[in-house]
Amino acid sequence: MLLRGQARMKVAADRHRRPAPTYSPGQKVWLSTKDLPLHVHTRKLAPRCTRPFTSAKSSRFGRVTWCRFSKPPPPPKMVEGGPVYAVKKLLAVRKRGRGRQFLVDWDGYGPEERSWIPASFIVGKKLIEEFYRQHPDTPGPSGV
Repeated sequence: MLLRGQARMKVAADRHRRPAPTYSPGQKVWLSTKDLPLHVHTRKLAPRCTRPFTSAKSSRFGRVTWCRFSKPPPPPKMVEGGPVYAVKKLLAVRKRGRGRQFLVDWDGYGPEERSWIPASFIVGKKLIEEFYRQHPDTPGPSGV
C-alpha cells in the first residue's frame, strides 16, 4: 500500500515538472545562489561551489545583454598583516547580541557584495560618526 501510494504521489508531482536539462562536464552554466549556503566573510574570498545542486537552480550559459561585466574590484590594502577593504558608505545599523552591525557598501564592489559587519571590524571610526550624524533618529551605541 505504501509503495502504491508513493507511486501515485510521484505521478501527480511529475505532471508539473519538466525534464532536467543534460549538462556535460566543463559546460558553462548560470547558477542561482539563492538557496546555496554561501557565507560572505569579511575577507571577501570568492565562494567555490563543489556541492551537487539541483538543475532547477541553473540554466545554460549564453550571451546575456542585460549583464554588464565590470572591471575586477580593487585589491585590499594590507594593514598589520591582514586585508582591509575600502568602505564607500555605511547604509544601516542593527543590534546583534551585545554589539551592533553595520551594512557596508564596499568601494569598488556592486550592491550584491554588501554585507553586515560588526562595528569592531570597522577601522575608520569616523565612518560610524558620520553615519550617526546622517541618521540622527537611529539609536547610537549607548542606546541614546
